[in-house]
Amino acid sequence: MNNRPRPAAKQALLGIAVALMLLACSCRPELLVRLTTRVFHDGSLERKIDVRGWNADGSAPEEEDWLSSIVGLRLAEPNAWSRVERGRDRIRAEGFFSSAEELPPTLSYSTDVGRRVDRVRTELKIEEKLILKRWSYREFHGDPFSRADSDAALDALVGLLVEALESELHNQFGEGLNTAPAAELLRTEGRAAAQALVNVGRRTRGVAGADQRAGLWAQVMAQHGVPTVPVEDPADFWEAQIPSLIEWSRARVAEAISTPDDPVSPDALLAFWPDPEDPGPGLEQWAARTWGSSDAVEQGIEDNLETIAGYYGRGSAPRFRFEVSVEMPGTVLATSGTPDGAGAWWLIRNEDMSFSDVVLRIDSVESLGEPLVTLGARREFDVSQLTRLADLLWKRDPEGVLADLLAECVRRGGLDPLRDEELVPDDYEHLARELADLLDPEIEPAP
Repeated sequence: MNNRPRPAAKQALLGIAVALMLLACSCRPELLVRLTTRVFHDGSLERKIDVRGWNADGSAPEEEDWLSSIVGLRLAEPNAWSRVERGRDRIRAEGFFSSAEELPPTLSYSTDVGRRVDRVRTELKIEEKLILKRWSYREFHGDPFSRADSDAALDALVGLLVEALESELHNQFGEGLNTAPAAELLRTEGRAAAQALVNVGRRTRGVAGADQRAGLWAQVMAQHGVPTVPVEDPADFWEAQIPSLIEWSRARVAEAISTPDDPVSPDALLAFWPDPEDPGPGLEQWAARTWGSSDAVEQGIEDNLETIAGYYGRGSAPRFRFEVSVEMPGTVLATSGTPDGAGAWWLIRNEDMSFSDVVLRIDSVESLGEPLVTLGARREFDVSQLTRLADLLWKRDPEGVLADLLAECVRRGGLDPLRDEELVPDDYEHLARELADLLDPEIEPAP
C-alpha cells in the first residue's frame, strides 16, 4: 500500500535527487523486528523472528490484519518455518535449519513495483585446525532494493530525460541537429551529479544527518559548477536551487550542441526551456510532445524513484528497529556487535541500511579434546589463550606450516616437532615456540 502522491514533472525531470531525500513524514508506523539465531556445533541453526507493530502515535492498531493489509508486511516464505503465528499487529515464526544455506528470507514488503523480499543473507564457515574448531558467522542486512537496482533505475530516469531533451531540440532546431553531445552530457556529467546527490542523501538520512545534508549537496553542486543559493532552513534547499539549476542546465546544453561554425546561445533555447520560477508546465509540455502526455510516463518515473530511494528510505516507509541476536557454540573471540553471553547483539534502523549493507560478524572457537590428549597438551584455555591459538593457526599461518607441524606432533604423540630446529623453518621458529608453550602443560601461562 502506498498513499503518496505521484511526483510532478518537476520532481521527475529536474528533482530526481530531491525526491529521493524527502524528510520522513511523522505519520509512519513503528515496527520492531527481533531476529534470534542459535548456531549449533554441527552448523545447523535455530532461527526465530518476532515482529510487532504500532501506529505512529504508539497506539495499538485496531484494523484486522493490520501488518499485512495496511503496512504491507508479511513473512517471505511462510512454509519454510516449522511454526508460524499471525495476529493483527504481530508475526512470530521459528524453525530449525540444517545449514545457513537453508535459511529462508525473512520478510517481504509491499512497494510501488510489487512485493520485494528482504536481502538478509547468512554465511557460516566452520574450520578445524587439529586442536581448534572455529565458527565464522556473517549476516548481511540490506534494503530490498539493492545498489544495482538503484543504479539501473537512475539510468532509466536519465534515459527518459535524454529522450525528452533530444525531442525538444529537434523540434526547435530541426532533425539535422546533432543532439549526441547533449545526450552524452546528461549520461555522463548529469548522471554523475545525480548519483553524488543520491549518495549524500543516503549517507545522511535520519534526524542526525539533517544539519549536514544541505551543505554536502551544495558541495556536490559546486563541484559540477552549478551556482547555489544559500538557505537558512535546510528543508528549503532544493526549492531555492531549482531556478539556478534550470538556468545552468540551459547554458550547458547550449554549449554542448554548439559547434565552431554554428554556436548556439543559451537564449536560443528559451522558446521551449522550462520557466525557472515555475518549471512544471514547461516540463509537462516536454512530456506531452515526447510521449503524448505526462501521464504516459508518470508511473515509470515513480517506480524508478521508489527504487532509487529504496524501501527503507522512502518517506512513507515504517520506522523499523531491527534487534538481532546470535548465539554461538564455543567461546566468542570477536564480534562487530555488542557481546552478550555466548553471542552478540546488534541494533539496526532504516537509515543504517540506506547506503550499503550492514554486515554482522561474530567468530567463536572451541578446543578439541582428543588431539590435545594425544599431544599430552593442556586441555583448558582461557579467552586470551584461545585468541592466541586462533591467531597463530589462522592469521599467522597462511601457508599451513604450523598446521603441518601440529600434524607431525599428533603422529609422534608429543610437542617436540614444534621445537625441532631441523623441522621448523627459520621464519616460523618464534611462532612455533609460542604455540608449543601455549600447549605445554609444564609451562606456566603468562599472566
